[in-house]
Amino acid sequence: MSELFKFIKIPIKALEQSGVDNTKPMQFYAHDGAIIVTNVNEEIDTGFECDLDCNNCPLSNMDCGNENK
Repeated sequence: MSELFKFIKIPIKALEQSGVDNTKPMQFYAHDGAIIVTNVNEEIDTGFECDLDCNNCPLSNMDCGNENK
């Protein structure tokens, strides 16, 4: 079975400058040699709010690296 995900570290400064909120659902695109990360469109009501409980996250059952568990 091949891996479905690769975990990469994103520099905090780059994340802050991008405006991407890592406590909200994100979407990923690959285009022209780059991986683009954006938050899910605010107009779409996902009904999701991150409570920092990664163990019970409905979006993922993988370890998200949250040290507040």
